[in-house]
Amino acid sequence: MTELIFGIGIPASAGPGDDPVGLASFGDEAVARPAARRLMGLVEVAPSGEGDGLLAGEVGIEVVLDDGPALRSSLELPPGAPQRPVSGADLRRKLEACVGELADQVGGLDWDTAPGFVRSVLSRPSALV
Repeated sequence: MTELIFGIGIPASAGPGDDPVGLASFGDEAVARPAARRLMGLVEVAPSGEGDGLLAGEVGIEVVLDDGPALRSSLELPPGAPQRPVSGADLRRKLEACVGELADQVGGLDWDTAPGFVRSVLSRPSALV
């Protein structure tokens, strides 16, 4: 994977051949790809039970290579955690990856204008395609 979209996490389905990672990386076709299925079968998640909420606690990552050695790393605060806010540029990249040509409109929404915008978009024949 050449780029991570910040967030809670990137499922194993995103990555093989995804450059850049976007919404299509998480669709039915993407997760059905042989490379993605293989990668998902190799991933093991072992929650520690630590932390008191979303984006709380440290994450430890270990990758065991085919030839034996293990690579380890950890991340105390993921991008987007309250103590590590994302930059405006990162937020813009995520917005563009998620909504494409609607990025400018979506970026300007607030609590009052969002419901009408969503109704308008969903009423279009090509919505969510």
